[in-house]
Amino acid sequence: EQSSERGQARHATSLPPWLIGAYHDHRNGLVLYIHRTGLDFREFRAFRPSITVFSWLRVAKRMFVRCMYKISGFGYHSRTMLAPHIAVVSRAITDLDQAIQRLIDALSHQPLWLQLPGVTQEAEARERLCTAYGTIDYEMEDEAGRTETCLGVVGVSAEVRLTAEAVNRAKAALKSKFVPLQRQQVRVAQKGPDGTNEKIPVLRAVLRQMQRSNLNIHAAYRKIPLLGAAPERISFTRARTRSVYRKSIEDIQTILMNQDGPYASADRARLETLGPGETHLALVREHYENVRANVTYHGLDRRGRGRVQIGAELPLMYTASKRFAPPEIRFPGPSAEASEEKMRQPRASKIEAEPFLRSLSVHRYSR
Repeated sequence: EQSSERGQARHATSLPPWLIGAYHDHRNGLVLYIHRTGLDFREFRAFRPSITVFSWLRVAKRMFVRCMYKISGFGYHSRTMLAPHIAVVSRAITDLDQAIQRLIDALSHQPLWLQLPGVTQEAEARERLCTAYGTIDYEMEDEAGRTETCLGVVGVSAEVRLTAEAVNRAKAALKSKFVPLQRQQVRVAQKGPDGTNEKIPVLRAVLRQMQRSNLNIHAAYRKIPLLGAAPERISFTRARTRSVYRKSIEDIQTILMNQDGPYASADRARLETLGPGETHLALVREHYENVRANVTYHGLDRRGRGRVQIGAELPLMYTASKRFAPPEIRFPGPSAEASEEKMRQPRASKIEAEPFLRSLSVHRYSR
């Protein structure tokens, strides 16, 4: 067992398609081959008499566990392709984690003015604030693709604001590295006896290899809203909105090229039936809750604006000053989702109500 600790793992330079990887234990003369359909232990030199059958099984088990950690379901060529991306993504995530930690340390100890809806204790308010700014990973009970919102306003010193600006720069740098990898795809082996492959974004494959699959991409992209001047009044509003993107037929065809299944094949054929006069379609993102803040400044900001509307999924941050009193804040009422039955009737849309494709939420424009 001690000698097996010194075993070295290495992969062949060219592996046959049925072989995922191999693990060599030079000290004990064993090789573990990982097939797509099972395992195979072989001797690559004379079996050492000093190793009993029981020790051989222990060594084989240890080799198998190590090999699983190194392979993680990815083929040899997939791992080779992902290697340069792992270093870039790892560095971007590390920089963001460090910037967030510095901000949380500052918010936990520096004096500030803070107001959150329904919170009266300063310690609880600080804890919620740090959680909102610092959470970029999913918890076990969180729903994938959903990011929690936290309303509030915080006035900080100029030093703390600089720390928040560093977090936003780290988020922007991370997004610039992530977005190109989200558009590329790679095939990986699915778990199960059939050994079939699935296409997933390169970014998702990289995060799997790094054991950061619980990273919330939207939360990592979402910047801290920074106000350009001291606010006088802040009014929060909720709305149920959807995003509509005008896409050319070629763009939709490119998206469908990365889709698998019978629906995608049928949709590609259906696009061919469109006439030459129809050049664009509408890619629709379903309704989601949108939180906005209408801010009125004391004076003007650097861009000459005295009033702005800004996204408020995270607490607004501004540089506090003794010259101005804390702002007057009006938080919204119940969630728009809870009072959806009281919403006004939707206005007439320029796109058809029924989607044109089945694999994508794509609609035709009304004529």
